[in-house]
Amino acid sequence: MELLICIAIGLTLYGLLWWYVQIVRVRRMVRWQAKGRHRGSNPGYIYFFRGRHENPFTVKIGRAVNAAQRLKQHRTANPHGVEVLCVFKTEDDRKAEALIHKYFSRSRIQSDNEWFRISIGLLLWMAWLRDHNMTIRIQNELG
Repeated sequence: MELLICIAIGLTLYGLLWWYVQIVRVRRMVRWQAKGRHRGSNPGYIYFFRGRHENPFTVKIGRAVNAAQRLKQHRTANPHGVEVLCVFKTEDDRKAEALIHKYFSRSRIQSDNEWFRISIGLLLWMAWLRDHNMTIRIQNELG
């Protein structure tokens, strides 16, 4: 019995370490690779939100030059409103969004949209990267 407990604890610690490495890897990809200012690069924001009365285990990952304005458009299109989970600024929103979509492609619900299943890795990654003050400010603007 003690051996099983030790194995379970070891596997849990290994799993947490694996997720931490994945979060650091994606964070570096988004922060550093998207920083390269080049012709056609667009500074902007990456946002994560979900519909208030929709499946609680799905999230939309998108980009915008003005995150508050874009999320207001989504709120208007969704009769139940939206819940903002994470917002952060990047030097090239197109490249950052493409990297995130590629990295979490296994969690994508359909290949032709930006909706993803929420996983532990995605939740940890959002918590690590989000700009807390900006996310709260946009949540307050949306009401």
